[in-house]
Amino acid sequence: MIFLILACSQTAETERTQLFTRAALDLRGTRPSIEELDRVAKSDRKLEEELESLLYAPEFGWQYAQTMSGFWKTEVVELDHRDHEYSMENYLELITAMGQEPLQILAEIARNDLSYSEFVTGDWTVSNEVLGDWAPVDYPVGETGWKKVSYSDGRPAAGVLVSNGLWWRYNSTQNNANRGRVNILSRNLLCNDFLERNVSIDRNLNLLDQDAIHDALASSPTCYGCHSSLDQFASNFWGFYRHFRFNPTEQFSYHFERERDWSIFTGVEPGYFGTPTQGLYDLGQLIAEDPQYYACVVERTMEQFYHRPLSPSDAESKHTHLSIFIENNQEIRQLVRSIVSDHEYRNITPSTQKQVTIQR
Repeated sequence: MIFLILACSQTAETERTQLFTRAALDLRGTRPSIEELDRVAKSDRKLEEELESLLYAPEFGWQYAQTMSGFWKTEVVELDHRDHEYSMENYLELITAMGQEPLQILAEIARNDLSYSEFVTGDWTVSNEVLGDWAPVDYPVGETGWKKVSYSDGRPAAGVLVSNGLWWRYNSTQNNANRGRVNILSRNLLCNDFLERNVSIDRNLNLLDQDAIHDALASSPTCYGCHSSLDQFASNFWGFYRHFRFNPTEQFSYHFERERDWSIFTGVEPGYFGTPTQGLYDLGQLIAEDPQYYACVVERTMEQFYHRPLSPSDAESKHTHLSIFIENNQEIRQLVRSIVSDHEYRNITPSTQKQVTIQR
């Protein structure tokens, strides 16, 4: 399938080369060659053919993941730990690989036309040789580079929800009880940020008194309104609670024996917005069945390619892109093709120049 040619007058040569340059940077992370620019300058048909080829560039999957990295923020951009914390020479390489693991999962889905549902249901992850030396995965001995592998410690099949890289980046204390972690998921997977809700705080509540806070979460209407959903969601993740931050075994292992620690710290049974769960496998399945999960990735992708927040005027375009996405097995490539075909993405004028994301 090729891009739809816009129903309008012949595109000017300069506009074609501008559009293709922007798309090349967005879809593969590099500027076009002189030969490519010469080809797209010839006609609209050549432009569409060259745009289609960008979608199948080897860099497409990782470039899409890099485009979405601004939401996940798992990549290591500076070293804020001391090198001797894990007593290993390749500590920087290790934490760099850990930070890339969630993005590599997304890249694998995008480049291989897997359903986006696998992002939260897959029984696999992606690892390189550095991460494979420490993580409990079946990484091939003697090989190098990023490869699709499986966790070997029996953790639930739940895609990025059970990735070491994500929960190394987003730790949790006992008192926070995984709430910060699940808000990251809710914000990035469902476009629902609990921290953006307007709430009225009881100024008489002593925030230094843990018992008073615990009681308020269960009894105060203003607290319970959010925490009834948030705490249910969070109770699914106690298997990733780490007692010792600087112990590699703690960091890389899934702790089945801690799955029911919610009964000690919050007393809230695991669930997903009112539906009970028996663990992370159930949670991943419920997220994958939630229409908001797919609507959110459409919205997030549109925002990244438009380089601006969506507005009410984008509702029709969002509906169109979502329909195409769902009809095509929730494939990222089909979603991106739809977005790059629309008028908003192609509207390049001096007053509406867009920024681009460059792969480094």
